[in-house]
Amino acid sequence: MSVAMLWAHLRYYLSRHGWTVAGLLLLLAAGVLQLAVVLPMQERIETRHAATAALRLQLAQRPPQPLSVTGTAARLLDGLPSEADAPNTVARIHRLALVRGVRLESGEYRLLRQAGVRLVEYQITLPARGDYLQLRGWLDDVLQAEPAAMLGELELRRDDASSVALDARVRLSVFMRAS
Repeated sequence: MSVAMLWAHLRYYLSRHGWTVAGLLLLLAAGVLQLAVVLPMQERIETRHAATAALRLQLAQRPPQPLSVTGTAARLLDGLPSEADAPNTVARIHRLALVRGVRLESGEYRLLRQAGVRLVEYQITLPARGDYLQLRGWLDDVLQAEPAAMLGELELRRDDASSVALDARVRLSVFMRAS
């Protein structure tokens, strides 16, 4: 039996018996859908709820871990680049700008120290030129490549309203371990 014949039979029975057959077919389809889709989904949901409840019970029974601020701070400090890596960091920032088509001009580089602290802040202020997407992509790349970097300031200027190119002043801070 072809699809065309099946369709013709269906139209014949619908015209003869009207909405009764259509209602029965819809009721049959709803029953099949209930058995094939809804019941298995309800079982999976109940299983997940039971697993979540078991995990919550485990967490409630576990004793709280004591916080070690000095240990956490030491691990954080060990994860930072050292002060000796500053030239490599600057080179990476310039290389990422080149990849994105951002023009960097001569910048200002300052190393800020505080007495008695093993953390130094390397402040990099760069004038940059490019369109909005280039600048944004470059900054995204820098923040992804340098986890210890932070965008401190971003100033954007446009020569006129029809210009696509932007002049930017970007101040980045890269936190490093003191040598």
